[in-house]
Order: sequence, then structure tokens, then C-alpha cells
Amino acid sequence: PETGLSTDAGLALQRAADAMNVGGFQVETQVQPGLPPVAVPAATIEAVVGVLLQNSRQAGARQAGISLRTLDGQVLIEAADDGPGVSAADAARLFEPFFTTRRAQGGTGLGLSIARSLLAANGGTIELAHSDRGARFVATLPPAA
Repeated sequence: PETGLSTDAGLALQRAADAMNVGGFQVETQVQPGLPPVAVPAATIEAVVGVLLQNSRQAGARQAGISLRTLDGQVLIEAADDGPGVSAADAARLFEPFFTTRRAQGGTGLGLSIARSLLAANGGTIELAHSDRGARFVATLPPAA
């Protein structure tokens, strides 16, 4: 992690969401007021949110929600969509490099793998979370020192 890094995660999240809020795909954002700055570069946050939203769109979701809040000293990004969700068989391999269910549509299977690596390099995590409808991911971002 970069020493002394202090990023406003809300601004980075909003930039990424705004870039994907086009062409019949609706993105809603919710940012908890008073969030602490995080020790993750804005470019990393934008890349991770972009991957999550692009995957939602490619899977057939028409809308997605991205929220940012704190829990137990960590800043959480939660992304959920109204798409078909992730099958149990695919969930086990979702973060493996080159695993994709969309190869015929040009998918490379690198997005989630890269997102996980970018976050890990800065002390963060990303996981697929349980959802009764659509796909849901939760990423943790460490607070700035």
C-alpha cells in the first residue's frame, strides 16, 4: 500500500457510477455521510466499481445499486443488481483468472481477478455475498491512517 494515501471513496465511487449510468442501465448510488478517507487510490476504487457494474450490465441487469458505508472500522462498497445472479457452480470459480461465462460475447474472465488483486495490494478485499435476487458483492477498503 502507498504510504500516507488518503482518498475520498465517495467521489471515486460516484465517478465510476456516472460513467456506467447510460444506455438503459441505471445505477443508483448511496454514500453514508461522514465517511473517513481510505488508503486505496481513487483509480483502484473506480476500476473495481467499473468491473462490478460492467459485469452486471453484461449479465443482463437493467439496474444496479452501489453503496458506501462503514462497518467495524472498514469502509464497505456494496454492489447489487437485478440480473440473473451467480450460479453456485460459477460462484466457486468467479475470481479465478480467465474464468468467464461470457467468452462468446468477448469476456476475458479477468475483471474480478484484477479487481481482487488491486484491492489486496492496498489491504482491501472483495467477495461475492449472498443475495436472494441478482448478484451482490461486498468490498472492504481500509481507512487512511
